[in-house]
Amino acid sequence: MEKCCKIKEMIIGENTELDLTVETNKDIESHISGCAECRSIIEDLKGVSLKIKSVERIKVSDSFDYKLKLKLQAVKEAEKTSVSKTVPFFNRIFYYSAGVAAMVLGFFYVSSLGVFDSSNGNIIPVTPGSNVTAEAETVKTTGTTIADSLENMRKTVSDDEELRLRVSTGE
Repeated sequence: MEKCCKIKEMIIGENTELDLTVETNKDIESHISGCAECRSIIEDLKGVSLKIKSVERIKVSDSFDYKLKLKLQAVKEAEKTSVSKTVPFFNRIFYYSAGVAAMVLGFFYVSSLGVFDSSNGNIIPVTPGSNVTAEAETVKTTGTTIADSLENMRKTVSDDEELRLRVSTGE
């Protein structure tokens, strides 16, 4: 019985390429001559082998091999081009969080310039050291024309230039 299990394991096992010595081969043949169960397994395997050999080969055209190789090569090329490189999950999280942090810092910087200052209700952005918002307020309230506001801006610029000249000469 023990020898039967070993023989079945050798015959049916996954290792189909057995390297048998002459002594092992003689042991198997003597066992098969005395064991009907192992002999029937061998007979079944021989029958399957004969049926496989008797199957008729399919005839294909001469260009079949060439066309098949071309199609396989085209599929390989398509797979190479379709393979997309993905960024690992943790790297994507880092990139997204860095982007969000940059946007938040940018918002804080812009808001520190007073662009979003709505305390005066001005539409024109407030910049440090300018009188534009005060002039815009007077234009709204007095109903002056655009030409008047441009004249006021020209006057402010000339006053600034005059002040710069006084500072540079030391007056």
